[in-house]
Amino acid sequence: MELTIMLLFLFAIGLLISDIRNLYHILFAVMLLSMAIVLTATLMLATKKVNYAANFGPVLSILAHKIYLMMLNVLKYLPLSKLLLLRNCSISIYFCTIILFVNLFCKNLLTGQETKRKSPLMFMAYSILTIYIVSFFLFYHSKTAWKLYLLYHTAQSGEAKNFIRTAVISLDRLISCLGTICLVYPIGFLLYNGIKNRITFFFDQLLGLSISIGLLNSLFYFTIFISDLRLSASSLLYTGLWSIAPETQISKFYNVEFPIIVFILLIIVTYFIIWTGIDSMFLQIRSISIKKQLNTLYANLRDVFHSNKNMMFTFKMLSDTALRCYGTPEGENALKKIHELSSHQLNVLDNTLNNIRNLNTKMSYSDFTGILDKTISELLIPPSVTLEKDYTDEKLMGLFDSYQMEQLFSNIFHNSIDALMKRENHEEDMKIKVSVVRSKNWIYCSIWDNGCGIAKKNLRKVFSLNFSTGMGTHNFGMGMPYVMKIVQSHGGHIRIKSREQQFTKVEILLPGCMSES
Repeated sequence: MELTIMLLFLFAIGLLISDIRNLYHILFAVMLLSMAIVLTATLMLATKKVNYAANFGPVLSILAHKIYLMMLNVLKYLPLSKLLLLRNCSISIYFCTIILFVNLFCKNLLTGQETKRKSPLMFMAYSILTIYIVSFFLFYHSKTAWKLYLLYHTAQSGEAKNFIRTAVISLDRLISCLGTICLVYPIGFLLYNGIKNRITFFFDQLLGLSISIGLLNSLFYFTIFISDLRLSASSLLYTGLWSIAPETQISKFYNVEFPIIVFILLIIVTYFIIWTGIDSMFLQIRSISIKKQLNTLYANLRDVFHSNKNMMFTFKMLSDTALRCYGTPEGENALKKIHELSSHQLNVLDNTLNNIRNLNTKMSYSDFTGILDKTISELLIPPSVTLEKDYTDEKLMGLFDSYQMEQLFSNIFHNSIDALMKRENHEEDMKIKVSVVRSKNWIYCSIWDNGCGIAKKNLRKVFSLNFSTGMGTHNFGMGMPYVMKIVQSHGGHIRIKSREQQFTKVEILLPGCMSES
């Protein structure tokens, strides 16, 4: 069990180190630390009550032995009542993180749905969770145990004693059942609102969060309510203190197989937390983070565009030389085309570099839909293409670099128009649909078109530099990597869904705020 405690501490510290600004990482780390402290307190309770014989097994036995001795030296002077208090406090903290998770999820509900979290139903859910935490803490407190012990042993009749015993055991089981509901609630809340499309999470983020919380809650429930480490009502009635049942000896399973199972679960949980990339930051920290990332983006863009400018200049010089020396009309036409393209791209890169050179990171609270509308107004949309907007005139404020956001949308819309021009089925109306919704913490935007789509084998390469599915004059494979960098620099996420010759849908999730304050 010592190795299990060490693993929980190490993974919690790892999550905090990986991104100390991320509220989700902090909450997951608190859950792991709480579980580690619960196991430590329970181990010391078992040692003092002679329920635990140190049996480290063949795997890392020396390390486990040293951890055990270290814990024993630190906690050996703590009385049983204080160890029980430490255990109960850690369990209460774990359940408090459940409330904090639900509160974070509520902030990701769509604006129309977000007000419902203030409804009587949500108030009742919070109240039940809070009452459960307080009830758990009080019921398993050492003073409550002593009062129940005295009540049991001062009962005048056998019937009264049986009634008290039955009541204590029933309450113990009831708290265990209610604990199951409390632990399942955040997962059910996520999945229900995800199925109803009421929450600003991508599907993979929703799935990753549900699996991570589900695995940790399952491990926690097994440890507290099912395993040999659970507290026994019979121990309370005979010793006056909640502890492991006197007849229970903690098996070798918790020293050998249990750490391996926990290690596998923690690897899976950590993978899903990092893979989904879900984050939530305090506003001031987010502002500093976005500014720093955008400064890095500008520096990288200068390098990339300078490299491309040099390449285009080389093309132009070669085409100039070839035009002076070439003889056939066909060759001359081809070289003129190369010359025209390289000259055009050289001018574009020159202008872009001049803009970037004169730009500093200008973070400001901007209206997301205002930036989107401005970009759309500057587009050259063919008459055959219909653009449909599905969002209100309500201001959706966020901390954005307006120039970069305009470049982001411009790239996506140009890709959509190119895809519509290249599709095989010209009978169906050509459409681009723009949808924007928001929650308290996030702004969700999707841009859909029924163009030629992207082949399944190319979907993973879309964000790779110098990869392009198009054959147009401006397809140099820089657009979507640039878009992804802008989104990531703003602390957001981007996904692409597509079916060849059917549709393409770009989904963007960006941090927002309800007001500038």
